[in-house]
Amino acid sequence: MVNRLDAGPTPAPSAPDACRQHAGELIHKGSCYALRRHDGSEIWLEMDRIPHHLIEQQVMIEGVIYGNEVISVEMIGPN
Repeated sequence: MVNRLDAGPTPAPSAPDACRQHAGELIHKGSCYALRRHDGSEIWLEMDRIPHHLIEQQVMIEGVIYGNEVISVEMIGPN
């Protein structure tokens, strides 16, 4: 018989936050894109279309944030 430690219930995945506005600089990191916020932190972006003309520009993003790690972008434009 194998003894197992019960780790308790599995934590639920973090729920997405409601659609919000985020401002910062759109940056290209490797083959991905991120938003560099005013405090210097960065958050990954998930986008269908990449607005190349806005890279290294200040932008305003509306989207759903997942676990403070990824924003699913619904709208992006110059700030």
